[in-house]
Amino acid sequence: MSPPTDATTTFRRPGGRRGRARLTTLLVAAEALVVDGDVDAITLDAVAERASLPLSTVRAQADDVRALFDQLVLRLLDRHDAVLNRALPTEPEPLVEVAAGVYDTYVAHYRAVPAFRALRCSSRFTDRHREWFDRRVRRMLIRVQSRTVPTNLTVEQLRIPWTVADAMLEAAFRHEPDGDPVLIDEGRALVRNSVERLVTAPAAV
Repeated sequence: MSPPTDATTTFRRPGGRRGRARLTTLLVAAEALVVDGDVDAITLDAVAERASLPLSTVRAQADDVRALFDQLVLRLLDRHDAVLNRALPTEPEPLVEVAAGVYDTYVAHYRAVPAFRALRCSSRFTDRHREWFDRRVRRMLIRVQSRTVPTNLTVEQLRIPWTVADAMLEAAFRHEPDGDPVLIDEGRALVRNSVERLVTAPAAV
């Protein structure tokens, strides 16, 4: 788990089983508020009320709501990594099939974890959080390389279909909790076409 790097926010990691349980309660409450609606309006008071904990307990963990959201982003990114890792094949498969499987896994993840989608589309998801996410995506693409039939594609080339998929899914789930089926299908086709063109393109001399 990458530690928060913004010096203006302070989060105190709890020690002991009770402290870790309290942290989980706070993050579950924050995640529920994200799913409920107005992410930008969430405060420490709202998190304390949702968690049924005194505000002083919340403030003992986080100086402000940004510090708490740092931890929530990391929690959601860890879940993202775990889901994507399970989706990768154990034996090498053609890249187009692996890419299609990763895409479908993202669709399922967006449906199962609405907070992931809502937070990424909010102003609470800062440039620092995008850097964290970008590092996770790069590691995931490196793993994709290792689980596919060898190609000459670089990680940066693999970002092309991933970027297409990410944009299509963001559009598909912007207003539909289960995703717009037309946009989801279009995104899947675009990803397959993008991968096929990359794989069959002549190698650069």
